[in-house]
Amino acid sequence: MQTLHATETTGPDGTLSLRLPVGQPGTTFDVVVVVHPKPAANGATPPANPSAAAKAIFAELAATGRTFGDSAVEQREGRDERADPWAATRAIFARLAASGRVFSDSVPDIREDRDR
Repeated sequence: MQTLHATETTGPDGTLSLRLPVGQPGTTFDVVVVVHPKPAANGATPPANPSAAAKAIFAELAATGRTFGDSAVEQREGRDERADPWAATRAIFARLAASGRVFSDSVPDIREDRDR
């Protein structure tokens, strides 16, 4: 058995045509195909329904008076660059610290379970 990896792009009609060179003309093969969206360059997996994602993007742009053709720089202008993405997490940590509860380190327990 041989495992072949190939990256293919769907056509405009949403179908995927697959051609795999195996080097054995006239031979019958059992073929198993696993289809999984390739992660984007930033590591995010494409949505299962790209059409719905595109509609959501266009709706959000329309709500802000922008178009899809606007550059990323123009779209970032409306963001508050001073907003702290970790503020909510720090608030939870502060609330837990103020509660007076002691949270132990679970690393020894995890190692004990691992070494069984």
